[in-house]
Amino acid sequence: MKFLVIPEREIKSYNVKDIHIIISITAPKTNKAVIPFRPNCLDILYLEFYDLDKKYKDYKLISSLDAEKTWKFVTTYKDKISLIICQCEAGISRSAGIAAALSKALNGEDEYFFKHYLPNMLVYNLLLKEIYSGTDWLGEELTFITWLYKHKNFLGRLKRKDFKEFYTREEALKEFYKERGEDGCPYPSRKERAREMRR
Repeated sequence: MKFLVIPEREIKSYNVKDIHIIISITAPKTNKAVIPFRPNCLDILYLEFYDLDKKYKDYKLISSLDAEKTWKFVTTYKDKISLIICQCEAGISRSAGIAAALSKALNGEDEYFFKHYLPNMLVYNLLLKEIYSGTDWLGEELTFITWLYKHKNFLGRLKRKDFKEFYTREEALKEFYKERGEDGCPYPSRKERAREMRR
């Protein structure tokens, strides 16, 4: 599955050849993004929440219901499309969080979005929680993500001690479990999970 993360100013004149769906995110009490009709766009999901990753006053955060709507929307069309467009005001955080989580589930990878954008981690984690609800390895995966975050890592990689090379995700996982006194990763690999999600 291909993904396109774009800001609101670009969605007004977007034009793609792929059959696609759009997930459009705006702040509450603001107008929906102006999205032109395209015959190869099967549907649009509109969501409203602020770009925050923790509770602040009465500002609306992404909710479990938003995550549920998003995943149901995607599963309805995923076998009919080749592209998912994710759009928010700036095209950097909320939309990237959605795209990263969906790419992780459908493609087995999300590194691109952490390298080129700043995904909202609440959006990312809550959507993954919805996608993988009921599975045994979700808690371990989120614990690993938290571990990476504590290491000031947004790329899914860790610097080696010589600061010249980088750990791959698999090497980082080994380091993570070594630190916990365990030999290996007890839950499926990203590729295995992606294959499972596509069935």
